[in-house]
Amino acid sequence: MRNEPCFVGTSVTVGIFRCRPDDPAFEDSGPAEHHCFVFPRTSVWIQHAGQAAFVADPHVVTFYNPGQEYRRRVLDGRGDACEWFAVHPDVLREMTSAIDRAAADREACGFDHSHCLSDAWSYVEQRRVFRHVTNEAPDPLLVEETALRILWRLLSGARNLPPLPVARGAVALSEAVKGLLARSFADRLTLGQLARALDTSVFHLCRAFRAATGTTIHAYLSQVRLRASLEPLLDGTTPLTEIALAHGYSSHSHYSSAFRAAVGMTPSDARQARHAPSIMVP
Repeated sequence: MRNEPCFVGTSVTVGIFRCRPDDPAFEDSGPAEHHCFVFPRTSVWIQHAGQAAFVADPHVVTFYNPGQEYRRRVLDGRGDACEWFAVHPDVLREMTSAIDRAAADREACGFDHSHCLSDAWSYVEQRRVFRHVTNEAPDPLLVEETALRILWRLLSGARNLPPLPVARGAVALSEAVKGLLARSFADRLTLGQLARALDTSVFHLCRAFRAATGTTIHAYLSQVRLRASLEPLLDGTTPLTEIALAHGYSSHSHYSSAFRAAVGMTPSDARQARHAPSIMVP
């Protein structure tokens, strides 16, 4: 059995679980350790203690609270393969309270259902996040913000709730975020750092920024970094690796990949064609 974290942040931890059907721990691998939501890669019967069994397959997300006891039964010859996202209790409490005000009065927070269907966007995004934390130097802002967006989508979708209205002060808070990004765009920022600097919570920060701007903090930061890099890039003398590291990218290849995705050409191509009138600035 393999069960280990791949990314540990202040608000979210991302991990991998693999267990073959012939593993002694397959039926019972012990109670859950965290508040977590899980995306199955294979199909397996899951039964939470005291509840009916259900099929956990790639169209389902399962939820666990710390201490939750559960059992598995074999359904797929490959066993149980999944990725899990553990969320900090304070963040989960704020999310569930936004859906159900009565949850704010309960001493213990947690998920109140065992599973729900996952939409295609949530499944694709969690795969993208997992590939990011296992194949690259993870960007903590990207990982945590995306994971919290996925969780909010799952929780609100499970209740069939309408979108929340724009929070009061969202515009002012989003402008304050932009001010911080302008001064610190080259740093490896986290949601926790931004929230503490603005005396707010990570959940409120993400929701307010997206409501006011229509985009995520990470996507906005990516554009700030990219545009700031254009001046030294087009000057034609500063080495590309130096430009990348000075503007918050982990490597030359990271910078090139982001630049190509936004502009449609590599930084080297843009530098070589800098005198052409057809260069498109993102």
